[in-house]
Amino acid sequence: MQENKNLNTVMSDNIILSNLGIIDISDNESNSIIPGIILNQDTNKKINDANYLKEFIDEYGADAVRFYILFMGPINKTQVFYEEGLDGAKKFIDRLYHFFEQNKVVLEETLELEELYNKTINEVTINYESFNINIAISKIMIFLKEVYKLGKLNMEYAINLMKLLNPIVPFVTEEIWNTYLNQKNSILMSKWPTYKKCKNKEKFFELVIQVNGKTRGKTIVNRSTSKEEMLEIAKNITNVKLYLDGKIDKVIIVPEKLINIVVK
Repeated sequence: MQENKNLNTVMSDNIILSNLGIIDISDNESNSIIPGIILNQDTNKKINDANYLKEFIDEYGADAVRFYILFMGPINKTQVFYEEGLDGAKKFIDRLYHFFEQNKVVLEETLELEELYNKTINEVTINYESFNINIAISKIMIFLKEVYKLGKLNMEYAINLMKLLNPIVPFVTEEIWNTYLNQKNSILMSKWPTYKKCKNKEKFFELVIQVNGKTRGKTIVNRSTSKEEMLEIAKNITNVKLYLDGKIDKVIIVPEKLINIVVK
């Protein structure tokens, strides 16, 4: 998988077209699966005409329809097309676009995401190549959940995220790629991202921050961080500050795991 265009975009296009009865790829020996069919939710009959989707594309957008069809379930199984499912697909795309629209891409590293980022690349690649597209999408959604929670994403991760998503939602990813990531060439001409072992996994750990025994935040710290430095880091986290309105009575630290600030 050196380039998106070599497999993923063509693959997902052919699957959608085959499921709609427009092309037949079942006789192609290079394919390891025989696609299932898509049923009309009203008639429970096979959808044979791409025109059936036109009204949905006009209302929700081609990316939303594409996303929903590929996420419905295993592509070699029969699926029922429910219009309600398009709402979730549209919300997914809108939230993705809004994140980049808010200029939340940063130049500094986001170490909090490094391990999950590399794991996501590896798992998405494996599932694309084995035609488990719905599972690949779910892996990307898990990564995005953490991105939204953190509220930022570094440039390298953002660029490769667009590559992972492009086979599923090509239009919005190309727009983000050009408009917000300032990339000149098409995503289709870029190299597929590669999985790397987490270089900082042993150097850093996730510190859970509690106030009076309740978790109020998390952050990534160096294993060499002293107890005093750890406390200062914890005290300066926005959400933690909200609960430090009293006098700090004592600080309990579980090495390389958590810090509990007890406030009177």
